[in-house]
This record gives sequence, C-alpha cells and structure tokens, in this order.
Amino acid sequence: MVTDHDGRVLTFALISNDAGPTGRTAIDAVAATLRTCGCR
Repeated sequence: MVTDHDGRVLTFALISNDAGPTGRTAIDAVAATLRTCGCR
C-alpha cells in the first residue's frame, strides 16, 4: 500500500517469482512511481 500524490491509499499486489536479485528493486520502483501519481 502507498499513499498517492492526492492523499488516496492505493492497494496493489506485485509478484516476482524467480525474478532474481533485481526483482525487489523493480517492485520498489513501481511502488515509488505509483506514489507520485494522481491516479484515478
């Protein structure tokens, strides 16, 4: 869960089975991007 730019809580699930060492980094990047948006 993250809070977006407009203050809304976004709940999401990302799965990275067998993604290797960069999997967690990629998921963190997606979450950071969602946090900065004003998604609707």
